[in-house]
Amino acid sequence: MPPFTTFVENGQYIKMFLKEFFRKRALSKLDQRRDREYLPLNKIKSAIVLYNPSQPNSKEIPAHLSTLYGNYNIRYKLLAICHLDRKKIVTPPPAVIPLLDKSRCYYGGVPKAQEIDTLLEERFDLLIDMSQKYLYTNHYMAKALDASFKVGRIRYHNTPFDLVLFDRESSHEGFLKALLHYLSTINSI
Repeated sequence: MPPFTTFVENGQYIKMFLKEFFRKRALSKLDQRRDREYLPLNKIKSAIVLYNPSQPNSKEIPAHLSTLYGNYNIRYKLLAICHLDRKKIVTPPPAVIPLLDKSRCYYGGVPKAQEIDTLLEERFDLLIDMSQKYLYTNHYMAKALDASFKVGRIRYHNTPFDLVLFDRESSHEGFLKALLHYLSTINSI
């Protein structure tokens, strides 16, 4: 006898299917061509950092960036991406950091154009995704942003990253130090 499913369960399956359909269609519209360039630390002038403010210890990321990368004259921007509503974020980012929350994205997690237009027009030397778990909006932004070298913390299917660094400490500071070490060794090889 086949398993019995209710109308509500079937509705949930349809909703999941539609969400995945919209996500895949949005990713397929992005331009996949870009010039990959493994840049040494001394040639990086601009960077963008994507992070999730609802992750543990995410409040410390701006401080870690300024202490670790401030000595190298790297101009960086932060973009906080969270799949929750703004009111549900435990430690919201400072007001100067743009936040892509649930209200600023379409159904499925695709960011609204007016929220990200200024970022999409810029060219960055380095993109760093600090997320410790997969979020579709991070995946979309990592693919959409124009950066010569893209670095992430997690590996997943169709990843946009040129380099994925796993840190054993799983701390943000440990990841940033490992990345700093890697970028400083590129020039010496």
